[in-house]
Amino acid sequence: KVLWEGAELYRAAAEQDGLVDRYAHGTPDDWIERHLYQRYNFAGIVVMLAIDVVLFGIPGVAIWAIQMVWI
Repeated sequence: KVLWEGAELYRAAAEQDGLVDRYAHGTPDDWIERHLYQRYNFAGIVVMLAIDVVLFGIPGVAIWAIQMVWI
């Protein structure tokens, strides 16, 4: 289940009250985390697609799809 639904499980767990606070002890909560990573949480997926297409051309879309399944 984690292999195929890992991102969905993570997102559901992140929405539970107190769970993130409990397990995120010691992780950074700096400017870049609050203003970039939280605000544009899907930007990494789009950037990865762009990098794959630039590096590999049209096959980069297939490579990106495999990476998304892998996550």
